[in-house]
Amino acid sequence: MVDMQRSHLCALLNKSTDRKFSAYYLFKFIQRGIIKVSEIYDKEAENDREVKFWEMAKEAENLKLLGKIARIREQGHDVDKFLELHFPGI
Repeated sequence: MVDMQRSHLCALLNKSTDRKFSAYYLFKFIQRGIIKVSEIYDKEAENDREVKFWEMAKEAENLKLLGKIARIREQGHDVDKFLELHFPGI
């Protein structure tokens, strides 16, 4: 479900690898609906970088929003250009 080899996943979860269970891996779990942001985020971010991570993670959970982005792409639009055109300055 998280697009990762079982052995690698087990090593991460058992902390038996040099790789840490970082935001990169956590995001995969959130993106695929295995973990919800509300289940793990205590709303006490330590810095701006963490705040941005949780904002992106919440967006990744929003299937309605992701569906709209997919439809924009399917229609042949560049999503970044589309957003800039309709929402200048963001």
